[in-house]
Amino acid sequence: MELTKEIEMIELDGGCAYLIHTESKNYLIDTGLPKNEEEILNKLKKVLGDNSLDAILLTHHDVDHVGNLKAVQQKFGGKAYIHPLDLPYASSMRNRPGIKHIIEKLIKPAVSEDIYTFNEFNDSEIEIIHTPGHTPGHCIIKYKDYLFTGDLFKYLDNQIVCMKKKMNYDNSKMAKSINLLLKTDAKYLCPAHTDKAKAIEFSEKIKNELRKAGEEYGKD
Repeated sequence: MELTKEIEMIELDGGCAYLIHTESKNYLIDTGLPKNEEEILNKLKKVLGDNSLDAILLTHHDVDHVGNLKAVQQKFGGKAYIHPLDLPYASSMRNRPGIKHIIEKLIKPAVSEDIYTFNEFNDSEIEIIHTPGHTPGHCIIKYKDYLFTGDLFKYLDNQIVCMKKKMNYDNSKMAKSINLLLKTDAKYLCPAHTDKAKAIEFSEKIKNELRKAGEEYGKD
């Protein structure tokens, strides 16, 4: 689904990835679950053709975000980048905590060796904002007026929905990260989990719903 001439929303079963594609760069944000491998490769092929990826930017280490990283790199290239605190989990140097350890054992995503930290990524048009809580190194990614929000929240039935607290690393940090998101000057939000095939206008209504989500996370 084309959001703008430069941004493609890649709808997958279980979440969304996003592609920034311009004359000078091709950046993929997240990669979906392993079961989506054929789907994401086909959708990327339709947009990229024979072009390669310059980078893959990972909002966090969960398997529904890194699950096709290795397959995508084998087909389209591109170094992957993630926050330093999430790198040990994405590279299988450390088991994911809690229920996510069970999930990773059941799903078993292929592990890429071509993955680096955001400290090594540099693009003046891309802003990486550390928003811990869902995972230690969760990040949101800003490009121009668009903010790719990963798993800070879901957007379902035309409203902001909190992530399940048991899936979060630290709910008090989630509350602080929501407040950090509210301070950005983005005009549109692009969450990883949404039932709308479009970006969400960062309206006062949405800001108020996000404030309520922050309060809910902060109750723990």
